[in-house]
Amino acid sequence: MKQDAARVTYSARVEANGRILIPARVRAALGLVAGSELSLTVYGDALVVRSRRATVRRVREQLRERLRRQQESAGEAPAGAPAADGQGLDAFLRERREAERQRESRLDRLLGGHPDTP
Repeated sequence: MKQDAARVTYSARVEANGRILIPARVRAALGLVAGSELSLTVYGDALVVRSRRATVRRVREQLRERLRRQQESAGEAPAGAPAADGQGLDAFLRERREAERQRESRLDRLLGGHPDTP
């Protein structure tokens, strides 16, 4: 375990079947239980694993900020006013789902059509 002020880093090993055991401390800290959904994001040579709950929360925060900036620039809301959730949220979430589907499709093609291919 490696730790600094902003994060804690754990080591893990990829098993023969491609599984990675998430340390108990990490599972407890993130509230992960058997069947919890995770979001995996590849950034260059890095793999970022987030709980689905954290990913949804992060996307919603980004959406609210994006909508707030759009409303401010269009003169629709006073500076600093919270963004309204509504049709804009639905459209944004549809866009994110489609982008995620496309990323997964590209990754599947790179892996030869099977996500567990080494």
